[in-house]
Amino acid sequence: YRPGKMQDKPWIAMDENKRSRFKGSVYVSWTEFDKYGSKDPRDSSRIRFAYRRNKTDTFVTIVVSDSCGDAEDGDNTLEGATAAVGPMGEIYCVWAGKNKIWMDVSTDGGKTWGVDKIIAQQQSGWAINDIPGLMRSNNMPFIKCDSKGNVYLVFGDKNKGDYDVFIKMSQDGGQTWSSEQRVHSDLSGNGCDQYMPHLALDASNDDVYV
Repeated sequence: YRPGKMQDKPWIAMDENKRSRFKGSVYVSWTEFDKYGSKDPRDSSRIRFAYRRNKTDTFVTIVVSDSCGDAEDGDNTLEGATAAVGPMGEIYCVWAGKNKIWMDVSTDGGKTWGVDKIIAQQQSGWAINDIPGLMRSNNMPFIKCDSKGNVYLVFGDKNKGDYDVFIKMSQDGGQTWSSEQRVHSDLSGNGCDQYMPHLALDASNDDVYV
């Protein structure tokens, strides 16, 4: 709780990697609004992150994003922050905003972060307001890391005429990424919407489920 601020869309992750020196740590990522829904340019949004080490009840909170979005709760707001933990305890945090997917990485258990990096374009933005029968939905990103260190990203976009779900993979800790590909097999641009994806990995064999 921060007086006057609004905290939104928290997601949780945990370090369960045997080789990680941060094993047992709990992580939470979310958006903080200066004033929810405000159109005042002095109000903004940012990505916050909290970590808790094993066997303690105290969370330490910091700001991850290097820049801010607006506070209107739309495509130019920074939202949908989720995190994944790699085999050695490295943390990947991604979020959407300004028609892009952003990522930052921490190698010290969430205490410090690097420089925000754009890892995908999101032409239609994350906010969905135009699917018949829905008042509102979203296409925010999710990220996971397998036992080999491969990082997977899913998100949605409408860059081919209707809403599709895309996946990308990095084999070098997020330095470079594969080209995005649709995860479904219907014809591109056929008017069928797929949206609001989520991602899970099978810990026993690294199979990917979207």
